[in-house]
Amino acid sequence: MFKRLQHSVLAGVVAASISAPALAQGYLGVGLGANFFQDADEWGIEDESTAFEIKGGVRLIDVLALETSYLNLGEFRDLYYDTDIGYSGVTVSGKAILPLGDQMEIYAKIGLFFWELDEKVGRRTYAIDEGEDLIFGGGASFYLTDQVSVDLEYRMLQMLDLEADLFTAGVTFSF
Repeated sequence: MFKRLQHSVLAGVVAASISAPALAQGYLGVGLGANFFQDADEWGIEDESTAFEIKGGVRLIDVLALETSYLNLGEFRDLYYDTDIGYSGVTVSGKAILPLGDQMEIYAKIGLFFWELDEKVGRRTYAIDEGEDLIFGGGASFYLTDQVSVDLEYRMLQMLDLEADLFTAGVTFSF
């Protein structure tokens, strides 16, 4: 069921972006980054992993956008059970934007992360837990053209009691 929710949300964003009103601007993007878990020693896990995301959204006005993404925080080792585990899921966020000229803007995000925790044992992957938690952060976009930007972003995530800091760099295409 969780995978169907992810696909439905992403399909909805793409459809909304394509059919958005004339004043709205749709966008799609990808990002790659590093995820750092706080208190990793206490949890008995590796303290970092490589993350990636695929995002889409609708910029409603110059200073406001709605965004969703598929976010994968990568695999990391559970040192206690000697298995690989990983968080992935869908984010839904509001994005407040402050343009700083034609080629740069900064922004803040707040939303929800609908996550699933998977454990890989041998060649099999098992869903261990799922939930939804708050996500917030900010970043900057540097426009190479009117339609292409390079984005640098920080986000704070929380999955139950485990907190993580996510730093990503990506490319966004506006249409």
